[in-house]
Amino acid sequence: HLIRLNLQYNQVENIHPKAFERLSNLEELYLGHNLLSSIAAGTFQPLTRLTVFYGNNNGLRKITPELFFNLERLVKLRLDGNSIEVLQDSVFNSLISLHYLHLEHNKVQHIHRDAFSKLTSLRFLNLAHNKQSAVQNVLTFSHLRALTTLLLSENEIQHVGNHVFQSLNKLSKLSLSNNRISVMDSNALKGLLSLRELLMDGNQLEEIPSGLLDPLQRIERLDLSHNHISNINPMAFSKLKHLKLLKLNNNFLTSLSGNSFTLNHVLYDLHLHGNNWTCDCGLEELKRWMTAAHSQGKLLTVIVQCHYPLGEKFDLLRSPEEKGLPAITDPCVFNHHYITNVSVDQVTSRTVSVSWITRDHRRDAAGAKSSRQEVHYRILFDRFGNVDRFPRYVYTPGAARSVTLRELTPGVTYMVVAPRDHCTGLVTLPEEDSSGATLTSDLQLVTVATLVGNAILLLVVSGVWLGRSLRRRLQRRKTSVHVRHMYSTRRAFRAPVTTASVSTDFTSYQSSRPTRLTPLEEDLIQFPCDRFLDNCGTRRDTDFQRFSD
Repeated sequence: HLIRLNLQYNQVENIHPKAFERLSNLEELYLGHNLLSSIAAGTFQPLTRLTVFYGNNNGLRKITPELFFNLERLVKLRLDGNSIEVLQDSVFNSLISLHYLHLEHNKVQHIHRDAFSKLTSLRFLNLAHNKQSAVQNVLTFSHLRALTTLLLSENEIQHVGNHVFQSLNKLSKLSLSNNRISVMDSNALKGLLSLRELLMDGNQLEEIPSGLLDPLQRIERLDLSHNHISNINPMAFSKLKHLKLLKLNNNFLTSLSGNSFTLNHVLYDLHLHGNNWTCDCGLEELKRWMTAAHSQGKLLTVIVQCHYPLGEKFDLLRSPEEKGLPAITDPCVFNHHYITNVSVDQVTSRTVSVSWITRDHRRDAAGAKSSRQEVHYRILFDRFGNVDRFPRYVYTPGAARSVTLRELTPGVTYMVVAPRDHCTGLVTLPEEDSSGATLTSDLQLVTVATLVGNAILLLVVSGVWLGRSLRRRLQRRKTSVHVRHMYSTRRAFRAPVTTASVSTDFTSYQSSRPTRLTPLEEDLIQFPCDRFLDNCGTRRDTDFQRFSD
């Protein structure tokens, strides 16, 4: 019940024809990076469920239709890194479910016109790094109607014939890079209606004629760099409405029509460096288009170094015999030559003030200063280090030497440029810094309110305490007999002789009390207290008072 067998990175030289006879359930077989020079026909015939086969990086020189017999479920086949020279007739006829075919890094010189005739489900075909010299047969790829990627780079192709890709209506990527292509027939790209990426860099193309690229109605990325192109028809790119990236760098271009890209409304990445540009009036229209597109944020910066005059910059565009600087009305060009310094001050969380220094921009023939005319300064600012660029521009009147940038994001690093040669960085303050005064005033108000509340509470508590104290004093004053003037309710018991006199002393206090019976002798309590001593200090027990309990 083995499903996956990996024998890669060994030194397998031979495989017995019946090695896989009992592995009928096998779905994945990896034999890459071994020393196989050949595989006998019928070796894989028992593997009816096989979907993935890696035979890459071996020494295979020849493959036959019998080798893949009965592999109708195979989806991915890797034969790259071998020494295959010929793809013979119907070699892949049994692989009706194949989606991915790798044949790169072989020595393929010839492909039979029916080699891929049964691969109607194939989506990916890699034939790079082989030895093909031409792509001319219309039938070679005619059956690959599901193909989306075709790689033919790093071959020896010199000529691409008419209609060779006619049937590849679903192809989205075609690579012909690093070949020797010098001639492409006018209908060589016919039929590529869905193509989005065409790579033809590293060839020997000398011109781009009108109509050659017209079938590429959905093309987005076009690489024509590192060729010998010296002439491009002004209408060569006119039908490429979806073109976003165009590489024309490292060619032999000296001039280019200003109308070459006017119809490419979504073009944002244009590479023109590494050419032999002659910076004269012939490039004036192209410069205007580039300046307008760049100022509107539609085009990334395009670097162009003049080949003649030597060392001149593209945006100067002045004649060699002209001595003084020309009167420039373009703000981008003016900023580049007249702004000498850029500085930043008064940074908050949302705004920043930018100031700059300029040199005199208008002089007459005698060298005396004349009246200044209205000019405009362009300030570019963007978040520094952002992957997604979103530059913003500010234009100011000529009389101004400073500007306030607004609607910034707090706590973000910005780069301010005016022009590219003069720039400065800044970091906006955090959000709380800009509202610090308001926050402080709010805290002061809260503090004052708290103190007032505490004072009121203290007054209320003090009032309550004072009221209770006054109430207690009033109640004490209303009492009829003071505690210190009260007498005991107990009556002193004396002998019959003194009873009358003692009773007389308490008549006023005891008048209201009921008459009590005379206590018995046994009920009397004697208190031997020193408080009954007189001034002489002599103790007289006969005079001790006794009280009834």
